[in-house]
Amino acid sequence: MTTAPKTEILKSVVTIYKKEVSLLDNQINQQTNQIPEIPTDIKTYLENLIEDAGMQLTPELHEAMVNDLFARLEKKLIADAVENMKPENVEEFTQLIQSGSNPQAMQQYINEHVPNAKEIFVQSLVDFRTYFLGGSIQANSVSQDTEAKQPN
Repeated sequence: MTTAPKTEILKSVVTIYKKEVSLLDNQINQQTNQIPEIPTDIKTYLENLIEDAGMQLTPELHEAMVNDLFARLEKKLIADAVENMKPENVEEFTQLIQSGSNPQAMQQYINEHVPNAKEIFVQSLVDFRTYFLGGSIQANSVSQDTEAKQPN
């Protein structure tokens, strides 16, 4: 077998994967617009992120930030789970999402079809925190630098 057919197969797999991720992203965006209730432990995690970032927000902005972070975290958790599924499970999981299944059904599917799902989710949470705090620390630093350069 030559490398050309292998390359074509890999390109096809990548194309299919990109389509699946795009479908998942669209479905998640539709669900995000409906703002589901955030589980208490996740809400606490997100509120701690905002506090650790040193953000001083009005109650309305705080709630909007929590909802936005939840939508982003949910996308990351699903994407990380999909990355660790077998291709045939990705198709089935995509159908589960598109059918509007509840979060518990999706969580059960992930637990059954993703090896080490808990460890993957823990790493996802760590990565999300690192990314968020890294970005907010940079933003705070730029803001403080700008304020320091303002003439009195």
